[in-house]
Amino acid sequence: MIRNSTFENAFGKDAVNARQSDILIQNNVFRTAYKDCLDLDGGSGEVSGNLFVDCDDEGIDLSDNEGVDVFENTILDVRGGRLAADQNQEAIEAQNKLGYSNNGE
Repeated sequence: MIRNSTFENAFGKDAVNARQSDILIQNNVFRTAYKDCLDLDGGSGEVSGNLFVDCDDEGIDLSDNEGVDVFENTILDVRGGRLAADQNQEAIEAQNKLGYSNNGE
């Protein structure tokens, strides 16, 4: 469980990476990551109420995401907010806010 935390200026691969885990990632701030802000590979659980700003790759990258509920997150970057999912990408995008950040202006 990761709640009410801030991940900022992550210059490793991803700010947070979880594999085949039961997760709850809620009400966090992810700001400025070299790759993905959040990379989930399989598993189950929930990602909700988070703010992702200026992640160089995706704000949220979901592989084998059938068991993960992703909703009410805000993803902002210079390309309009990026989220990647192996399954149900359009449905997940519809349940989250994607938009532009002020970075680069």
